[in-house]
Amino acid sequence: MSAEIELHDAEREQVIWSRHFEGALSDLMLGKSAALEQATRQIGQTLVGDAVRVSGFKPLSSLEGHTLLMAAISMMQEMTPDRFGRAREILNVLLDRDPKHPLVLTWLGFWHVFRVQKGFSSDRQLDAQLATQLASSALTADPSFSLALTLKGAIASHLLFHFDLAQESYDLALKDNPNEALAILLKGATSAYQDHPIEAVKLTDAARKLTPLGPQRYYFDSVAAFANLSAQNYERAIELADSSLQIHSNYPGSLRTKAIALQLSGREGEAKAVVKDLIASSPDFNITQYNRNHPAAGTPAGGEWAHALKQAGVPD
Repeated sequence: MSAEIELHDAEREQVIWSRHFEGALSDLMLGKSAALEQATRQIGQTLVGDAVRVSGFKPLSSLEGHTLLMAAISMMQEMTPDRFGRAREILNVLLDRDPKHPLVLTWLGFWHVFRVQKGFSSDRQLDAQLATQLASSALTADPSFSLALTLKGAIASHLLFHFDLAQESYDLALKDNPNEALAILLKGATSAYQDHPIEAVKLTDAARKLTPLGPQRYYFDSVAAFANLSAQNYERAIELADSSLQIHSNYPGSLRTKAIALQLSGREGEAKAVVKDLIASSPDFNITQYNRNHPAAGTPAGGEWAHALKQAGVPD
């Protein structure tokens, strides 16, 4: 038996929880299905957690503040350095107004993570340090805030390569909020780094279902493309990378994934064309940088991907 179960909030018109379950049909008919029990438990946790957040989370002090935060989050998705930098300026204004607000602290921390991922950082370790400080401050203000725990996991996984610590943070985030889409997505990415491709695809697919069309969609598609690359689902990886690139045509992560998937599919000419776009987007990118900075570079698959990039024209 295979089942896709979704929980919808009719008032807000959005999916707030979505998972894939598998189990024996005979167990389901007897009323002792472990998959059904797990689904029921997670739905209950989601409903309770959502109620707690609605009643207890401290909102920004004004509509203007909320609007500015949404603008900053949108600008963080940009691949233009000045627009991306503008997001930090807005977040700093909000932080000056409310220095201990966990939501602002957390998004400012994510700004540093994204800065590294987009290739804008000139000091990876400094960005990791600043992001860590912001995550700690957010968790001091709200120790169970799922998005801040997700940030902590992203730092551990994407910047420091401490994958087990990252998974612990994602699990804590999902304990507080089982429908935290970004935690599910990044947990999937980390599973790919740990050579668990089936789990990676399952999680990133679930995260995409929870994410409406919006400025972050390109990022979810990009991470899901990478998860499918890890599972050797090359055509699906290319499809998702293309979906991401339709929004941001020069996002390095999507270009890397697409180039590798094309090369490993035997489409060398297409891979070389994508690498030209990648180098135009990130002129300093090379195999040495990839091996130093990519979380999966130290894995057997990472070595194969580096070789594929080299074959497609990425310089040493």
